[in-house]
Amino acid sequence: MLNLIIGHRGTGKSHWLNLVKNLYSKKRIKTLFFDLDKEVEKSSGKTVPELFQQGERSFRQWEKKVFLNLISSLPKRTTCFLSVGAGFLFKKDPSWHVIYLHRSSDKSGRVFLNRPRLTLDQKPLEEYQFFYKKRNPYYLKQADEIFFRREHFKNLEDSDLLFLGLKKKSRPYFSLRLNPQDVPKDKERLKLFLRKRLNWGLRFFELNDQTADKSFIQTIRNFVPENKILFASHFSKNFFSIKNKKHWSWDLSLGEPPKGVTILTLHDRNQKDLHNLLKEFSDYKNYHLKLSVEIFNLKELKTAYDWYSEDPKNRSFLPRSKEGKWLWFRQVFGPKMFLHFIKERTMREPRDEILDQPFLSEALPFIKKWKALAGILGDPVQLSATPAEQNDFFCKRYSIPVLSLSLKEEEMNKENLQIFSNLGFVFFAVTSPLKELAFLSANVCDSASQEFQTANTLIFHKGVWRAFNTDEEGLKSLKEQCSKTTVIWGGGGIRPVLKKHLSLAQFYSAQTAKPLSVDALDFPPTTLIWAVGRNRMEQGCLLPPSNWKISKVIDINYTEDSPGLEYALHTGAQYKNGWEFFKRQAKKQREIFSHLKEKK
Repeated sequence: MLNLIIGHRGTGKSHWLNLVKNLYSKKRIKTLFFDLDKEVEKSSGKTVPELFQQGERSFRQWEKKVFLNLISSLPKRTTCFLSVGAGFLFKKDPSWHVIYLHRSSDKSGRVFLNRPRLTLDQKPLEEYQFFYKKRNPYYLKQADEIFFRREHFKNLEDSDLLFLGLKKKSRPYFSLRLNPQDVPKDKERLKLFLRKRLNWGLRFFELNDQTADKSFIQTIRNFVPENKILFASHFSKNFFSIKNKKHWSWDLSLGEPPKGVTILTLHDRNQKDLHNLLKEFSDYKNYHLKLSVEIFNLKELKTAYDWYSEDPKNRSFLPRSKEGKWLWFRQVFGPKMFLHFIKERTMREPRDEILDQPFLSEALPFIKKWKALAGILGDPVQLSATPAEQNDFFCKRYSIPVLSLSLKEEEMNKENLQIFSNLGFVFFAVTSPLKELAFLSANVCDSASQEFQTANTLIFHKGVWRAFNTDEEGLKSLKEQCSKTTVIWGGGGIRPVLKKHLSLAQFYSAQTAKPLSVDALDFPPTTLIWAVGRNRMEQGCLLPPSNWKISKVIDINYTEDSPGLEYALHTGAQYKNGWEFFKRQAKKQREIFSHLKEKK
């Protein structure tokens, strides 16, 4: 079988292909692996950028020719993995298996220094987002499966092995909704599709009354044990006539539950106070109660979690939000619950997408028992590298999983920190725009955070939250590169630290494009330290003056959508990202945590 790997530019198709190739080699599984771009370069004798210089049309012709020659030469009954470029179009053969590789950063976008531009009349990020919107529906239409991988996790995880069918979980942890449009039409392929997911550790396949008709139900029943099927009445009473339902979920918005219902679900608050809602819901006895209403703040989250904890065998709590802010909660607390849903398809039906619901790769790492919790606080944080960077230290050494928690500025306060500690959190890395508020919310502050009035680290130790600032450690790599011709653009919460250690540099406000000192520059700047994130740029921050002749951009950011990267590409300046800065201060965070752990 040909496994065709598709996905957006920079999503990691070639990297994943190499990881899978090495895995199959170690397991001595006979499989062929091809990267279409590399095959094109072999055949043409030119690099992909060189072929693009002759025009995109010329490259696409080479791409199509090599692809057809390659698949026609494949030995029969041989398993093959082939990754193709983001812009490759193909007529799908029924015998192929198309895998859409996906990451969170696909939607936000990426800027590339080393890839051919496709439209020179757009800014690099605009170009990416233009093609993202154009290509995503095509990928979804072509895909047999979508596989979501976590940001910055470079090695294979258990979710990769489960997805590839090389591992299985015998204990049930998850539930997965099945929709007719998301499963193979061919019966043999459907059988393999369902069997693979049963091996993921699925408790239930949910059949929803909005999408599952009698024909689809019967097809699923042919391949799935009855005790693994959950009939869910959310929109109508269609499942009344379905006989022999072992598990039947009933939404209370449809009225009082009929005979045969085993699970009661509550999705609509009807503007009720949460305490009154929980009291009314608790009056229903002899059912498993699934609470999945919109939760507006941390205080409500803790209230509903306490309700669940009163009777965990007969209750499940799956909080929802419009922006997906409770994803972290469902990741780490979901495995404790009888009902813990994961999602597989994404953006096929955006209006139905539950943003708080994790993918397999986001849920699987947290099924192990943990002793405490750690995380990254900020807004936004979905692209943060902290969970990947700190995973080996916290998770493997201390059994403390690391999560990404989106938190608004108005939510960063002492009361919410207390709620976090009650939920088991003992460590937070803190990023923009919360560093000043983190300092103000802590009970005890170290000398560095007091000096700069900001904190990028919070540690719960001996009953109090302690604030630290490790940004100084990260800035060591910048000191040597700073001179009188260095300009710092922006800075936000890190500006006080920058001013102390890069005193030779001139500081400019990214909001006004004016110097923060009395006098403007009396010399042409050559090096620019970029300290503005994408979020702030979208809120109205400005670019440096067009007459500056910057030869080097040093970015505090490390994300692939950084506006500093885009600025360097536009000006032709040499570019250095913020990975060294990030890793240095992250290492210091680990040292502080270890020191406090030893003190107990």
